[in-house]
Amino acid sequence: MPNPLNRPLKKIRSCPKPVTPLQEAYLGQREKNQRQIGRSAARADPSELTVSNSTPTDEDLLHNRSEEFENNDFNFDFHPRFEHEDLPETDGYDEEQDEEIEGYSELDEDEEILSGLARADYDAKRLKQEIRWAHQCKCMTPIFLRCRQATSNWASKANWDSDWKTPCTCPSYRRRVCWVDMVDLHTRQKAQVLFCDCQSDPVRLVEMGYIGATPVHPKTAFSIRLLKHFQVVWKYCAQRI
Repeated sequence: MPNPLNRPLKKIRSCPKPVTPLQEAYLGQREKNQRQIGRSAARADPSELTVSNSTPTDEDLLHNRSEEFENNDFNFDFHPRFEHEDLPETDGYDEEQDEEIEGYSELDEDEEILSGLARADYDAKRLKQEIRWAHQCKCMTPIFLRCRQATSNWASKANWDSDWKTPCTCPSYRRRVCWVDMVDLHTRQKAQVLFCDCQSDPVRLVEMGYIGATPVHPKTAFSIRLLKHFQVVWKYCAQRI
């Protein structure tokens, strides 16, 4: 049987969904930056973006450069192409927030690893539960067939509420009384049930005409008549339940 713990972890998606406030802040800031870039490109001067059809020669470039440096009013700190007065200032800028956003990828990798470990733990518990149910079904089958024959498939009103437990000689310290919610067609009540270590709890409930909700120490049990009713409704009705 393959071991579910050996399965590879889920592949990381290229655009994972934000699951933490830090990730949502990072994605929100990235979208805001993209909108600002789009607005600045739309407000740019078209005359500066046009490309001349004539290619300047090397002599023209040298002549323009010499005239530019000969001008005493030339300002090295100013150039109209590097002005960004139209760009809105970023509100609430915080250097600590930038440092936290830089660790976004590391947090995302840690969360992927933790989710993979949690999924492997869940698969292991589910497999263990299936193994327990398979064992209990083998133990419950002969008792179920015997009780079904004694109660005419739980259709005899005189016998369907009977307890078909076989007497045992186990000492008192091996017996225990537990409260179990018994759900039937018309009633639901909490009853005290006597269990013994010589048989499992689900087998003991079958002798009373009930199926336990869990394979180990069930706290809720459903009557076989109720389960038969739902099975017949599901089988013969046009609309599924």
